Amino acid sequence: MKKVSVVAIAVLIGLSLTACGDSTTQSYDLSKVTFVTEPDPSFLGSYRVERCDLNYRTICWDEWGEWSSALELALDSNTSICVGSGKAATFRARSDYQWEQTDNCFSLEKR
Repeated sequence: MKKVSVVAIAVLIGLSLTACGDSTTQSYDLSKVTFVTEPDPSFLGSYRVERCDLNYRTICWDEWGEWSSALELALDSNTSICVGSGKAATFRARSDYQWEQTDNCFSLEKR
């Protein structure tokens, strides 16, 4: 019984180290992502991202959003906008805001 427990623990430790030790960085094709100045002065920033159904890749739609105040931006739980590899996206920001990138996700931040 002890031998089985020791082997099981060793396997679990090995699996957890393998899962945590993956240092490969995923590459994203962001060639269709553009950044422009926000044309509407009533918005701090806005975005439009192409989304497609994972099962039916021919079914696609545009997701969009905007923030009109710093309070709205602070209270919104959906401020990290992630883009699928190779998908079209446009991010707009007023001159005192900018989009910060983390991997394939973007967040609107005050300059």
